[in-house]
Amino acid sequence: MRSKGLWNALRNWLEFRPEGMDDRTARAYVMARAAFPIGFLTHVALCLVFLHLGSDPLFLFNIASSIIWGYGLWRVNWHGEFNGPFLLCVVFEVPMHGVLATYYHGIETGFFLYVLLTILTALLTPFLARKTRLGSVSYTH
Repeated sequence: MRSKGLWNALRNWLEFRPEGMDDRTARAYVMARAAFPIGFLTHVALCLVFLHLGSDPLFLFNIASSIIWGYGLWRVNWHGEFNGPFLLCVVFEVPMHGVLATYYHGIETGFFLYVLLTILTALLTPFLARKTRLGSVSYTH
């Protein structure tokens, strides 16, 4: 019986949707409620990894990234926002992370893929107009 209560609590948390949010944004918002804590914890863990590796620039950048993801987590999970935290964390922080990690650790680490991932993310961003999403990945005359 206890697991049913826990299951219902988890389901209610996952299905929470701020008033006035359209269906497309609500689907992405549900994913963000789960992904932002993972992003925050990953960057905290990466602080420790880069500290251990002796990569001071990436250690410091991951401290900043942890703060950015923590802010995004707070805005998404406690304030029901999506657009601003998504742009800050996914569209700004992830490619910057890719650029800096590639600069300091080389192309063979694969961090340049973070920049390419942002292009795919632009296609899936629900709150951008279709023309904007497609224009971000194609060039027209």
